Amino acid sequence: MEIDFISKSDSIDVESMSNSSGVILKEGNATRDSGKEQGHLNLVMYVAYTITFMSSLFGNSVIIYIIRTDNSLKTTTNYLVMNQACVDIFITLSEPVNFLYHSFTGSLWLRGVIGLITCKVYMTSVYSLPDFSVWILAVIAVDRFYAVVLPLRQSPVSQHLKKIMFILWLWSLAWSVPIVIGENFIKVGQSYYCDLYRLVNKWTILNDIHLAVGVLLPFLVIVCLYTAVCYKLWSRKVPGEGANQIEAQRIAKRVTVMMIAVVVLYAFCWFTLFTFFFLNSHHYLQLNGILLFLVMWLPSLFSGLNPYVYLTFSQNFRKACKKILSNCRFPPQDIRKCQVELNMSSLILLTHLILLASLFGNSVLIHIIRADDSLKTTINYLILNQACADLWFTLIGCIGITLQTDQLGYIWFRGNFATITCRSFLSILVIPSLFTSWILVAIAVERFYAVTQPLRRSPLSQHLRKTLVFMWIWSLAGSTNVLVNGMLFKAEPNYYCTVSDKWIIPRSISAIVNVFIPVIIMAVLYTIVCRTLWSREIPGEGTNQNQGQNSATKIARRVSIMMIVIVVLYIVCCFPYDVNLALTSLGFVEVKSNADRFLIMIAITYSSINPYIYLTFNQKFRHAFKKKNNTSTMKATHYHVTPLIYFVYVFTFVLSLVGNSVIIHIIRKDRTMRTTTNWLILSQACVDLYLTMINLLHVFVPFYDFKTLTHLWIGGVFGQITCKSYLASVVISPVFTGWILVPIAVERFYAVIRPFKSSPISQHLKKTIMSVYTWSVACSVNVMVNGVVVEIDKYHYCGLPSGLTRIDIILSTFNISVILLIIMVLYTVVCHKLWSRGVPIEGINQNQRHVESNKKTAKKVTSMMITVVVLYILCWFPLGVLLILNYHGIVHISLNVYFFVTWLTVAFSGTNPYVYFAFAQTFRQAFKRKFDNFYRKCKIDSVLHCSNVRSERVDLESIERRN
Repeated sequence: MEIDFISKSDSIDVESMSNSSGVILKEGNATRDSGKEQGHLNLVMYVAYTITFMSSLFGNSVIIYIIRTDNSLKTTTNYLVMNQACVDIFITLSEPVNFLYHSFTGSLWLRGVIGLITCKVYMTSVYSLPDFSVWILAVIAVDRFYAVVLPLRQSPVSQHLKKIMFILWLWSLAWSVPIVIGENFIKVGQSYYCDLYRLVNKWTILNDIHLAVGVLLPFLVIVCLYTAVCYKLWSRKVPGEGANQIEAQRIAKRVTVMMIAVVVLYAFCWFTLFTFFFLNSHHYLQLNGILLFLVMWLPSLFSGLNPYVYLTFSQNFRKACKKILSNCRFPPQDIRKCQVELNMSSLILLTHLILLASLFGNSVLIHIIRADDSLKTTINYLILNQACADLWFTLIGCIGITLQTDQLGYIWFRGNFATITCRSFLSILVIPSLFTSWILVAIAVERFYAVTQPLRRSPLSQHLRKTLVFMWIWSLAGSTNVLVNGMLFKAEPNYYCTVSDKWIIPRSISAIVNVFIPVIIMAVLYTIVCRTLWSREIPGEGTNQNQGQNSATKIARRVSIMMIVIVVLYIVCCFPYDVNLALTSLGFVEVKSNADRFLIMIAITYSSINPYIYLTFNQKFRHAFKKKNNTSTMKATHYHVTPLIYFVYVFTFVLSLVGNSVIIHIIRKDRTMRTTTNWLILSQACVDLYLTMINLLHVFVPFYDFKTLTHLWIGGVFGQITCKSYLASVVISPVFTGWILVPIAVERFYAVIRPFKSSPISQHLKKTIMSVYTWSVACSVNVMVNGVVVEIDKYHYCGLPSGLTRIDIILSTFNISVILLIIMVLYTVVCHKLWSRGVPIEGINQNQRHVESNKKTAKKVTSMMITVVVLYILCWFPLGVLLILNYHGIVHISLNVYFFVTWLTVAFSGTNPYVYFAFAQTFRQAFKRKFDNFYRKCKIDSVLHCSNVRSERVDLESIERRN
């Protein structure tokens, strides 16, 4: 089997996507033997990649753990080795993905935003990781050169290790930018592909430069430096050499030999691949399948063998590894500690996976029943309410598993609302489980009437809303006991939320009424239903039975089987937890916290599996899901919302969420930061967070017309209320963001121009913020009044049917003009005062250093706020100008321009907090203090956990001795 490279980079077909490394199989004389050969080759490569992956994962993990935990090994060279081990793990993850992508999936990729993001990440890893790996070897060579050739001079690598690592990562990532921004996520027919090799073949000059600068240059540096090191070590003796010098020289030789072995291994494994790509770029090479896969496998082989080279040559690494292996076996309490931590981490990971499964499945189920008129039956409405309860129960259950402690209950917070939120949380834990059990009873009653009495209308169909309201009220009443007996107590250093022990009899009665009685009712009803369907004829069925009756019988049996499976799953998953609660309340058993967490996880597993059972058994649900999926794909194509827009908005949202949350936390918790200016900055950070979320909703909700802000919405009274609130939020947030900069400018004006006079903003801070918010709400009244929900083609849309009015344009022009005018005047006066002459309080008898320090701080704060204002103008001014020009018909806004100028406003909220971090040292120091306190607390909790484990072991040993 021969393989040729694609010579025309612009030709894309499905065949070119289905073969690895940008190659296509020569067809014509293909036989069954070639197919078998390819299958055997794939099997061999699966085994090879699995072996190298496991070898790399174990070896590099051991190297990383040894260097991080052993203080004697925390040297500059070892830190570089640790970074190389991290990169090797990533390489062994990316290379098998590359092979599986081409051989197993037929080069098909995911679609949508997830496909775009994963494709870009995949491209980045393929290009950046090899560059980082070879440059890290060059840096290690520099450090060895200074250690041997210039031992009396400190290595620049040791002085600036973090900076060098940061520069190397930036350098490696910079080479992947042309690949990432290229058109590599493509669509062919109905399939999506992440096409790396089309770009490789297209950019031959870029490949040559990358090979020369990113590979050959560092390798040439390595060769020159190790040549000088070897000459120094093996050619002559160090001046003043003694016994200690001989030992030091022997260690230096051993370390140098070890690093040279690593470099040789790298050259053998990676240079073969680089040579292959170079010849491929110039179309000089043809390889058969075995050689091709072997070349692609060599980089994984390097990552798998590299850590064992260090373990072979370095005695310190071998001793540390032996110590780790011995600790994993002895003493027994260490095993117990490892098992507890591993089990807890695995449990939390499984819980979050269950949450994602439940969120997707139940959301799809709710959307299908609400949107498809043919599925709006009594049973399906009951299933919809069950899906809502399942979503609720899964979310609260995951929070409970995360917050639950070993003995004391759920870890909580303190404050005025702590007790209220504690009792509400405990009540919310109970409500969805009670509702789920009774909703299954209602479905069983509906099936009973549909099968045994088909000519009679079910009472549930007649009073469906009343039945649902009654069940919700009943579930809420069943949780009142927990609501009343919930308590909050303090056990140093934390607060805990739990339930009082004085509820044994009420909890037992509640378990019998809400768990066992529903199961008995369902068992009786489904027994009658099954007997009717399978043992005798359905009423009205006779010998002249027609095809419609046969079809109805099959459907009734299928629906009954589906519901019986649901009930059995409910008994298997939820019964253990309910029985455990009842027996624990009565004092018959005592279950440990880990077992209790496991029972909760099994209970919420029911909520995640439940929707997929409906999709499996019910053909109508599957057809509706497929129809909605196709409709959403067509709608996305109609509105021309590209995945890149989603990716950019989500990335900016994450930046805003992290930065503004940190700003808010620092100002609220650090008393030294509670100044007037910082309180105004905190208000701005809150609005920036809100603004980012509103714009994210603005992009992700499908729209009908972006010029009138018409988005897909929900109908009814609730839809009207949420529509008007959404449109008001679109106006309130930017107005507040702009006007909050004015009080900050006034505050800076008084701090610099009139330092002895108290600022009116400081005297009336709350009133100022409330006034800005009131004005922002007033500006949104016109939009709120004109915003309505309209129905177009059976879909509801929220928007402004008449578009922006003259009042909106006047208010927008007024706000932008007045804000910029006030800010520019105030900061002009402040800058003239600071940079032209001394501060007014400066005099001959004053401490000149103190005056200069205050003046420098004032300049820095003023520069920071001017930067924020300039950023605000750059990000918000284009949108305001375009809206005004579009209203007067001077320009017409295209979709891409609209999304770009809208993203600029989100970019302001995302970059704003980092401006404060860049300019204000107080913010950086406060963040560092909070991070250090968090790290110290984590260490204390870890020590306390270890002491608890040891104390439990001592208790167990004492009991065994007594027996």
